[in-house]
Amino acid sequence: MKIIIVAVTLLSLTSYGQSLSPIQFWNHYALINPSTSAVENKQFAAVSYRTSFDNSSFYVSQLFSNYNIRIRDHHGLGVNYTYSFFRYGSEQKANLNYNYQFLLNGKRNHILSAGVGIGLFNQKQDYRDIICEFPSACTLTKKDQTVPNINVGITYVYKKLFVSLSSTNITQQRINGWETKQTIHFSSSYSFSLSENIELKPLINYSNNDSYNEFEADLMFKFKKQFITSIGYRVNDTFSWMIGWDIKKKYRLAYSFDQMYSPLLGGVPYHEFTLGFKL
Repeated sequence: MKIIIVAVTLLSLTSYGQSLSPIQFWNHYALINPSTSAVENKQFAAVSYRTSFDNSSFYVSQLFSNYNIRIRDHHGLGVNYTYSFFRYGSEQKANLNYNYQFLLNGKRNHILSAGVGIGLFNQKQDYRDIICEFPSACTLTKKDQTVPNINVGITYVYKKLFVSLSSTNITQQRINGWETKQTIHFSSSYSFSLSENIELKPLINYSNNDSYNEFEADLMFKFKKQFITSIGYRVNDTFSWMIGWDIKKKYRLAYSFDQMYSPLLGGVPYHEFTLGFKL
């Protein structure tokens, strides 16, 4: 049973762990769609740490970071790094994003962006400390492998409408006996002004490969263009909420909580802390 749980944990590392509101709030879309780099902000950087605060062997902690800059109003560049780790292994992804942003009416309120991200994906496994229930069946050992990681995507922005379509892991490499699945991601949001000080933004995301389908819906509230809160639900998997604060339109602070559910591990609470800068 322990070997099975470790295998499930390793597979969960390859999925995108964050909930939808933190993804958009910090432009961590850039981790899965290179066309979003520097579309919203001319220069922006953010780092997030996500953990369960649990000493169990099977809970995952993750670090997400990205830096994006726009050059000459049309060229978006981004550097993204993620690090996921648990007791018996870790994963690292580093990508360089580039996109070209077409200003469809000559202004930044109507944009079509197309981009590509190229980088490396490293996975380490070390199961030598596991005491197998059936030693003859325990063939897992220490492994360390790196493969190419390529993502492509397009993004459409019209005033308050945001639509994103991307494909990750398009090369579908095998790494340490596991296959990195090509995954399609679709995301969309729209901002409604309820009053001068209150903005409502519903968000949806759908991800699909030949192993799973995932749908999430979030509802984000913004007050005085400064204070943000949201609630979200990923079907059959996660409930989440977030609070955030824009400080002087330059700094961003946020805390988010999500309660994941695994058939083998049960309810898994995760906490995420984020710091961002508009440079």
